Amino acid sequence: DKKLSIENRFKDLGLIDKQRQLSIPVQLSNFNIAADIAETTDIIFHLPTPFATQAAKQRDLICKRVPKAIRSPSEDVYLYWHKRFHNDPMCRWVRQLFKDLYA
Repeated sequence: DKKLSIENRFKDLGLIDKQRQLSIPVQLSNFNIAADIAETTDIIFHLPTPFATQAAKQRDLICKRVPKAIRSPSEDVYLYWHKRFHNDPMCRWVRQLFKDLYA
């Protein structure tokens, strides 16, 4: 299955319709560009923990751990975004969704 694991997990939890695909504006073959994109857009990335943590330290980004209920069992993943989008309605909605479901 070529779909992102988080998309499948959201479908399993009933967070999105099984017939609908998530809006995935970009899929990268190299994680290094993700931080550049996050700094200039409102896109939230789903990345391996070591890269996300390092990228957030070196840039003006926020990095958060993905809630355990939707985490892949084989990896730790964080969400991170540029600070200027911290209060963006979409970013706030995603964070609140995670808090409501898994806090």
